[in-house]
Amino acid sequence: MTPTWTKFYDFVPEHLEYPEKTLYETFKAAAYKHRYRAAIDYYGARMRFDTLLDRVGAVSNVLVNLGVRKGDRVGVCLPNLPSAASLFYAVSRLGAVCVMIHPLSSSDEIAQIVRETGMNTLFLTDVALPRHQKTLAECGVHNAVCVSLWEDAPLFKRPFIRRAAVKRAGLSTTPECPNLLREMVKLSDFKNKTLDTPTDPVNDTAVILYSGGSSGRPKGIRLSSFNFNALAYQVCSQVDDWPQDPSMMAILPFFHGFGLGVCLHAALIHGITSVMMAQFSARGFLDILRKKKPNVITGVPTLYEAILREKKAKIGDLSFLRGVFCGGDACPASLKKRFNKFLEEHGASVRLKEGYGLTETVTACVVTPPNHEREGAVGVPLPDVYVKICKAKSEEEMPTGRIGEILVSSPTLMLGYLDEQDTAAVLSRHADGRTWLRTGDLGRMDADGYLYFTGRIKRVVKVSGFPVYPDLIEEVIGAISGVERVCCIAVPDPYKMNVIKAIVVPTDKTVDPKAFARKVMDTAARYLNVYARPRRIELTASLPLTKVGKVNYLAVEMAERKKQQAKAEME
Repeated sequence: MTPTWTKFYDFVPEHLEYPEKTLYETFKAAAYKHRYRAAIDYYGARMRFDTLLDRVGAVSNVLVNLGVRKGDRVGVCLPNLPSAASLFYAVSRLGAVCVMIHPLSSSDEIAQIVRETGMNTLFLTDVALPRHQKTLAECGVHNAVCVSLWEDAPLFKRPFIRRAAVKRAGLSTTPECPNLLREMVKLSDFKNKTLDTPTDPVNDTAVILYSGGSSGRPKGIRLSSFNFNALAYQVCSQVDDWPQDPSMMAILPFFHGFGLGVCLHAALIHGITSVMMAQFSARGFLDILRKKKPNVITGVPTLYEAILREKKAKIGDLSFLRGVFCGGDACPASLKKRFNKFLEEHGASVRLKEGYGLTETVTACVVTPPNHEREGAVGVPLPDVYVKICKAKSEEEMPTGRIGEILVSSPTLMLGYLDEQDTAAVLSRHADGRTWLRTGDLGRMDADGYLYFTGRIKRVVKVSGFPVYPDLIEEVIGAISGVERVCCIAVPDPYKMNVIKAIVVPTDKTVDPKAFARKVMDTAARYLNVYARPRRIELTASLPLTKVGKVNYLAVEMAERKKQQAKAEME
């Protein structure tokens, strides 16, 4: 039976053919086809497809010389750089597994990923090495290889990029690194040569990304080459009129399924130039937008809010845009309205499209159809994606319009978590013969198949579009001497959409509030990444508890909402 939502597809096919090839094989085919076209534009330095393919070959040799073999896990802890792209495909060529890591992760977070994945090779920026060097040695990473942010930029921009990177890292100069990827590439041809390693693109793990999982705690998600290939074809089908030399802005980070799956892989295997930006700033983004004119931009709500706040920037005509997509977090209706007005004022014929997805399906699985926006809805399923709303812990479907748990079946569906017990809790085959994922999210569908996202069962919040886990923040703060209890919740923020607020019960009720809050902030800065660090600290005499003595975070969230509502009414 044909799903009801396909009548809104217009030019989008109901079904697509997906290549059963590895990430490297699909890229290699595209590189031969588009060899003279620019694959990457990095701050104005353009790298052709044939040059990038050669770079992938050289990096493959480096990996072989480091001892990487089929099935090994290789960490990539880099921002959006040409080297990250070459590593992504070089690891695939060897049949190894690419573990994508947030470049702003704390040393403790990296150590945890190293232990879970068993990796002993990690690529990171040179300015990050001093921060993590001791931890990497302690947790068994034998090969720590550095990449410089400036090395693939135009010559005249390199000193500026280098200085900015050093300053952001809190260093006085570029650190000495024993292993530099660019130097190892120069020597790679004089040692062991790479031989393509046969792997199963459908059933073998090609990439591990980290996200929330059903319990709200970070889990390693195993994804295949086929998952990424399917996503690439699904999302590119959403744009009808690609120009002769298409390009896509790659500002979403590659440790995120959206950035890796869409801005890198989908772009490159379709011959689309990936316009990379390693560090986001609204002014820099708009400068690249004006000069490079990428046909597609993707971002989280924070990015679009930042663009609207750049009042002094020269925007110019935006009629070159063929797609503008928002993901990673729910897009407020007011932001969508304001940004659509911004697009219209600057000559763009497209409008901001929302979507729904999760890392367990690489990224988006539901997107606003090209010409059929519906207020309040995030869209309809992509080709070959099926969505249904069921009762919690049941296969029983809810009536149309009723809220229940969102279940997804898709060719982009993960192979599983690193922990098979976690996998069994969310993946199962139903009576219809399909494998379904229990997302842990709540929603409803109307009679036409439009999905409306209403909330999360799992305890995970989004800060600037990235998942943050209150349980883990509470563990860090709860370990501080003088903390009796703590509850971390998300509170609205006009720029980041949400920030973390920590409500703390101190053991000493006479403690200096400012000094104690500073102590909490300092500890958070040491152990948590920037998105997870609380931006607000509140001391309180007590917190509501459940019947079993746990902090009732739902009651805390409810009290905070009432407080925010009362504040808004007073204003």
